Amino acid sequence: LWLLISQHHHLNLKEHQGQVVVLDFWATWCAPCRISLPALSQVAADYADDPGVWVGSVNRENMSSESLRRFLDRLKLKFPVIHDQIGSISRQYDVRGLPTLIVINPAGKITYTQAGIVSRHTPVLVRHLKKLIEEAALGHLNEREESFAMSDITSDLEIINKILHHRLQRD
Repeated sequence: LWLLISQHHHLNLKEHQGQVVVLDFWATWCAPCRISLPALSQVAADYADDPGVWVGSVNRENMSSESLRRFLDRLKLKFPVIHDQIGSISRQYDVRGLPTLIVINPAGKITYTQAGIVSRHTPVLVRHLKKLIEEAALGHLNEREESFAMSDITSDLEIINKILHHRLQRD
């Protein structure tokens, strides 16, 4: 059900070109993260057969992969988990607090970033996530868009580098 992807394995987001990508950054010690994970898992299950949506997460903590596996086994999550032990992915996405949710639209633009959770109730969180996915799919989220081309991207780290480069040029 869940898939632990180490930070050394490159998740190829080029495979998800044309899809809405939802990334949730979290840690086991983070109480709001533990509240949001079941909602993310439900949304991932609801969209499992939808070729237009990919839902995954990034665990940001320096713990052994075995300890993280035990935690994930208890939760029975239904989405891939990237283990960001040294925080490089989190830093490159400029994640400053946990949980942080990032939504990328099918054109490869970050359309939504949110630190914290909007509710402590799973049904409210599920509705919120589904609304963000639908808006990103339709192109309605434009306020915080950061553009990067996905056509030549072969890994998540390449995407991150393009975002950082774009931000540095903008600043």
